[in-house]
Amino acid sequence: MVETNEDPWQAALREFQEETGLTKYSTPFGNRYIETEPYGKGKVARYYLLQVDDEKEVTLIANPVTGIVEHHESRWVRYEEAKEMLVPRVVKVLDWARKQITD
Repeated sequence: MVETNEDPWQAALREFQEETGLTKYSTPFGNRYIETEPYGKGKVARYYLLQVDDEKEVTLIANPVTGIVEHHESRWVRYEEAKEMLVPRVVKVLDWARKQITD
């Protein structure tokens, strides 16, 4: 969630660090983003691209505010495998990300 005095881009960078434990990254794609179509109770998810420059493993930690672990698994997969794992609204995000990276 976007906190007080924070824009969505700043919130995404903070959440990335909080939820992965990774702190070394670059932003070669700037703050371009894609949003999903509404789902659930009208929720829209916004996705940005970062380049991970960190050598350490992703660490899934509890939310520092709620103490709840929000994610239970992390793994690196190839595009084809990711595409098979995702729901259609997120496949659109994956395809967008691939286009950003390869253009």
